[in-house]
Amino acid sequence: MSTPEQRKEDVNVAVPFGYSHFSQNIFKLYDNIHNLDVKFSRALYDFTVHYKLIYYPSKVIEFISDTIGLPILFILYAQAGAPAPITFATYVLFFMLIAELFVKRLFKRKRPEWTFMLGFAFPSSHSLLATICFTVLLFVPIPLKPLFLGFLFLIPLNRIMLGHHYIADVIMGVMLGALAGILWLLGLPLMLHFMLP
Repeated sequence: MSTPEQRKEDVNVAVPFGYSHFSQNIFKLYDNIHNLDVKFSRALYDFTVHYKLIYYPSKVIEFISDTIGLPILFILYAQAGAPAPITFATYVLFFMLIAELFVKRLFKRKRPEWTFMLGFAFPSSHSLLATICFTVLLFVPIPLKPLFLGFLFLIPLNRIMLGHHYIADVIMGVMLGALAGILWLLGLPLMLHFMLP
């Protein structure tokens, strides 16, 4: 029977030089980043809950983003005369469905334990939607544009402040949303070329 030290030596002989140390360092790095993510997400949540002057406006932002926010943005997009409004709405909702039905189920990262919410958190689909709309609306002349862009900018931060997501969930949602928004802007001329006679 071998000792734990001998088994460890046997494992190190069986893999290429440095591989086991490399993978251990990767796991340590992941643990450190995850711990910082949890720590700062919890601190932001605790700060928000403690100060009601911040908490109640955050709940209003959440209510608007969960109910009327997206339809209003789609209507403004269409009224501004921006091209393909129905296609844009479908495009945005398609990315939300991909995030909800596939990406979240692939990673299966649970939501922060301090809010007792069900479902998976990674990536934040609210952040993804807000960033797609933010990226595209930068180039669309809508009324009260700074107000709507400011609202869209606050949604990702708000998801952490209310304890629905960790910081990493929101960062990934913003990155995917920015990519999807840029793809829409780059692909729009090509799409319009084939749609027009």
